[in-house]
Amino acid sequence: MDTRATGLGFCARWVQRVVVLVCVLACVRVGLGQEAGTAHGVIELNEALVLPAVGHGWRTPIHTDALEAQLVEGLAGGSWAVPQAGDEVRGQSGAAGVWERVETDDKGSLAGQRGGWALWKVPLERAEVYLLEARGHSMVFVNGEPRGGDVYSLGLTRLPVSLHAGMNTLLFKTSRGRMSARLVPIRDVAPDDVFIIKTDRLLPDALAGEAMDAWGSVDVVNAGERPVRTLAIEARVGDGPWTRTASPTLGAMTTVKVPFRIVSDQRVDGETAEVSVRLVQAGRSHDATRFSLAVRDPAQLHRETFLSRIDGSVQYYAVRPAVRKAGGSDDQGEALPGLILTLHGAGVEATG
Repeated sequence: MDTRATGLGFCARWVQRVVVLVCVLACVRVGLGQEAGTAHGVIELNEALVLPAVGHGWRTPIHTDALEAQLVEGLAGGSWAVPQAGDEVRGQSGAAGVWERVETDDKGSLAGQRGGWALWKVPLERAEVYLLEARGHSMVFVNGEPRGGDVYSLGLTRLPVSLHAGMNTLLFKTSRGRMSARLVPIRDVAPDDVFIIKTDRLLPDALAGEAMDAWGSVDVVNAGERPVRTLAIEARVGDGPWTRTASPTLGAMTTVKVPFRIVSDQRVDGETAEVSVRLVQAGRSHDATRFSLAVRDPAQLHRETFLSRIDGSVQYYAVRPAVRKAGGSDDQGEALPGLILTLHGAGVEATG
């Protein structure tokens, strides 16, 4: 018997088994990677096709944009030719813009042009609902459907989007030159189709030593395929009673800023006041969260909220109480404080 042949045969069989095992593990690893990238993982924008502005970027009575005109005409005809790198779009002035492939920087931001466009192609193995988190755009067409944007890059606009199997297109209208985007699987965000986005809310300040009856609002997501009706938000301050506020109907695949009342018959004290909020429907709780209200002295600068009679949204304004000084000209010998109204611009807080 040739011991060398036997040894080599054993080694060959051992190596073969190791190779097979490595191949199996590699296949499993690739399979998990594909699964995570298409159904269970966050998809980051890392490159896109970028087009410079082919329309007017300023406010005009009549909006014009050559690419948007192509998109609308294409969708009306039943199809839209997805741009490729090197394609030209000629604007109303006759100048042509060219689609160019651009990668994001080390911070995940895409360099675009003010008033231009960015096309993100997202291939998926199967249909999935995602939460689109994007900033630096005025609007986005998701597979041709127009959705709202985040012009001031606040990072607060989060929209549920239903993507289909195959190639999906997200066409962003860039607003201020740089933008970023990512898609988060909806089940990584919440177990229910209806939930509260905890990071975006509008809340008043509480005034020390006073009871409370004010308005707040939170973003509520409906990631389902049907509208949600008979929804309500219940809120309470500390361990006080719950106050129920009916919610407007939430359309399918939408995010809505929903108003709710914050009521406390007890005087508020301390540095903060805890507010519990829950989203309910027919005795079922969809989601719940807690917020802290800053407690201010009535003589301090503070925020007050109100429900708009124009669109039913919750808005806020800041109050800086005036201080009377002795030696004035009124009958009580004190000067009447003046009233100063300041109007804040876009992207500027009223408290600033």
